[in-house]
Amino acid sequence: ALRRRPASGGEALVGQEGDARTPVDRNGGSVFVAGAHWSASSDEPIAEGRPVRVIEVKGMSLKVEETK
Repeated sequence: ALRRRPASGGEALVGQEGDARTPVDRNGGSVFVAGAHWSASSDEPIAEGRPVRVIEVKGMSLKVEETK
């Protein structure tokens, strides 16, 4: 049980993939991950519709990166 990834909470979202519903940058944006819309930010600009991966959870907001 200790080796499994968390099944709930913010840690469970890290590594999940989704897509950008609006442009996402340092100032924010919106993504769809794990069946829900989330506020998100990214160090690099991400265009609307591009695939994203969650790299960090900050409260009710996600930090994402574009997947290639």
